Amino acid sequence: MKFIPTFLILISCTLSSCVHSPQASKSSPANLPAIQANQIPHTHELLAFYETFSEANIDLQKSLIAELGKPLKDIQQNQLRQIKLAMAYGLPSSRMRDPVKAQAILQELIQINDQPIADNAWAYLFHEWLADTNKLLKAKNDSKLQQQRIDTLQQKNEQLQQKYDALEQKLDALKKIEKTMGGRDSAAQKP
Repeated sequence: MKFIPTFLILISCTLSSCVHSPQASKSSPANLPAIQANQIPHTHELLAFYETFSEANIDLQKSLIAELGKPLKDIQQNQLRQIKLAMAYGLPSSRMRDPVKAQAILQELIQINDQPIADNAWAYLFHEWLADTNKLLKAKNDSKLQQQRIDTLQQKNEQLQQKYDALEQKLDALKKIEKTMGGRDSAAQKP
């Protein structure tokens, strides 16, 4: 739970350092343009939303999600709302958590080419984090299923072992009976 705030602060600091670094435009790869100061106005707003949403009760979270689901005419503000909506569905503190829905929203945003680079970076980073989290959850669920299968097989094995032990006891009892009957037969034949 403490990982998310640290992760968001790290992203914020990274994006902020890109703006203030004189080497940002020199060292940027050809396919990633440098981030300008006017392109990261939403970082603080997204961090504030995270804090507000995480501390909200279920009713407030539901109303925030309903409000964020309403589209706006301003494309840039609508994209920001979509990032917030993805956060609302994807954060571990969300009581309406649906990481698959959050990933779908972010995937749609990533495919839009006209959004500012900083918001695009938020969408990419959060999308990657959700993908990794979903992989971990899937692996955890798979391991739980495997453990349940192992437990079931162990129970069946124990039941079979008990049946085997019971049959072995019966066989031993039959062998004893056979010995005693064989002893009687040989005693009856000796006279």
